[in-house]
Amino acid sequence: MSPASGPPSQAPAAGSAAAKRVPIWEPLPDELPSFSEPGEGARAPDNQGFHVRLGETRLPEVQALTARFGPKCANRSIRAVMKAARESKAREVLAAKTAGQSVDTVTGASVLMYWSPREKTPQVRWSCEDIDMNALGDRPRPSFDQSRLLYVFDSEALPVRHASLQRSWPKARVALAVDDVRRSLAALKARFGQPTNQRGELPAPGTSPEIPPMRNFLWEWKYADLQVKLNAVNLPKGLVISEDVEVPVPVRPDAPARPSR
Repeated sequence: MSPASGPPSQAPAAGSAAAKRVPIWEPLPDELPSFSEPGEGARAPDNQGFHVRLGETRLPEVQALTARFGPKCANRSIRAVMKAARESKAREVLAAKTAGQSVDTVTGASVLMYWSPREKTPQVRWSCEDIDMNALGDRPRPSFDQSRLLYVFDSEALPVRHASLQRSWPKARVALAVDDVRRSLAALKARFGQPTNQRGELPAPGTSPEIPPMRNFLWEWKYADLQVKLNAVNLPKGLVISEDVEVPVPVRPDAPARPSR
């Protein structure tokens, strides 16, 4: 939606405090980044990731393919978070009024009067949390139900920009965690070749899988229209692994679907 228009005399000065506070009864502005064309360099040989095609697949398709995970999937964008906060605050205000109290007694009730400046971004973050990554079915994976599948859209009207799968293995399962990294790395190399950048060496097969605390491993594949990343870090609670496939900001989100010049 575009901002509501009004007489020039009513428009607040750019950068003023009033310019950052849009009343809740006015349409919420959509502020997208300034997109650019892909730079020089090779295009990615593949734009698939977690059952979607980066730069092509739309939100309704993602919602349909994740429907089997049920309520574990939801939009967790700033707009969705603020909407839930307003609904909760509205219930508090109603309870105060019912009890004969002043609305002024409700802390943070002003959220019902103004949009937050952060809500100007129309980004959608479709997140499926605490799912079993083996149920994803994109390739053979170990069964582990502390995984988060995430798809990010610049807006509902634009194709998917980011797809990722994150999991946090407990220390008691470090051998399975390291094997998960090895299998993920092999799968990505089979699709994209040798990484553009690499940091860290995993324990050799057949040796102890123990990893020093806070050790970080990173493999990246960088193309003009797509970036792929496998990252693993050994935190105090265990090994956190993330696979990411995304169109890099500020490249236009549909870049992988457009022919190169």
